[in-house]
Amino acid sequence: MQQIQISSAQQLLLKHLYPTVDWQLVRYYQPLPWFMKDNFIAAMALPATYSNKLLDIHFKNCKIDDCYSLATLVHECYHVFQYQQFKAIYDFGYFRRFMAYYLGWYVHLWVSNIIKYRFDFQRTAYESYRFHPFEIPAYEMEAKFIDWYKQQPQDTLNFEQADFLGLVAKKLDTETRPPIWSLLIGSFLSFSIVLVKPTLELGRFLYSFVRGKKQTK
Repeated sequence: MQQIQISSAQQLLLKHLYPTVDWQLVRYYQPLPWFMKDNFIAAMALPATYSNKLLDIHFKNCKIDDCYSLATLVHECYHVFQYQQFKAIYDFGYFRRFMAYYLGWYVHLWVSNIIKYRFDFQRTAYESYRFHPFEIPAYEMEAKFIDWYKQQPQDTLNFEQADFLGLVAKKLDTETRPPIWSLLIGSFLSFSIVLVKPTLELGRFLYSFVRGKKQTK
């Protein structure tokens, strides 16, 4: 996995769009993490494994060179905004308040949709993601950003326009908590990832190391 840098113009855009975010705590990587490589998504924002504050945005293909790829970055940074708005004193690794809420809502929606769509697992997974209460505002931000960006001259962006100021996210309007039963499951899952992920990654490292040794003989 390779750490990458976004351009200074992109950094400036994000600072104006999400002025309350601490961007020193955000890192960018490509490709997607090993456990999400076959997923349909183009990017995702995840907690750093060994930190209580760092957040990592992972891209399947970090080629931010048009309106839509830039909108994907804006979408993922909305999740960074959510993470920091939901921060709690007990946060560590994947065991974060935002993750517990996010996974809790996903579990709740998945259970509802698996019956609704008659055990169509692919559609259930997509619908539970696309209409997730934390994804809906991120997609709304993405769509509004695309509409604004298309109206701007290519050589400069005006961050003082009323249309842009209407996009700026400073504070979450609501704090939507999932049902208690699914929140407990979400909390358990996020805590389990804290325990399991480092073990799996150590196993992957040792396997690659031993395999490399054998190939050099």
